[in-house]
Amino acid sequence: AERLADIILSGGGYATWLREAGKVKCLETEKARELDQFVRDMCRDIRAIREEVLHHERFRWIEKERKDLELTGKWKDSPDRTDATLMERVVQSCENEVLGIIHHCFWQKGWHVMTKIFDGMIVHCHDTHDLDSAMRYAELKCLESGW
Repeated sequence: AERLADIILSGGGYATWLREAGKVKCLETEKARELDQFVRDMCRDIRAIREEVLHHERFRWIEKERKDLELTGKWKDSPDRTDATLMERVVQSCENEVLGIIHHCFWQKGWHVMTKIFDGMIVHCHDTHDLDSAMRYAELKCLESGW
């Protein structure tokens, strides 16, 4: 289900998700119609959130990227596709910022971050450090930073 939100955030929709999952869209049952309406509402809400985020002061840097995309003419007929691309970049930037905070917190607590993988990381500690404590500390620092 997380993939569905990612697809919508990137400018796709329910049909894209069904196609990727190898499923056939079927609206013959009441439950299927309810699910379809839920997904349509989710698409509307995610697009509204995207609109707000892309105009937020914190992400002013995205305007340069918007101009660069417009200069290439790649999606000149599809402002929605441009916004979807920019939103992907904002999400990646946010994930990297949060992972940087978490990485630093784990290091402070004696853990070694062996690798970062997408929106997670693999950590290792030679001593008997408490993983719960390190995670709570990282969560606190993320909250203090506005996350």
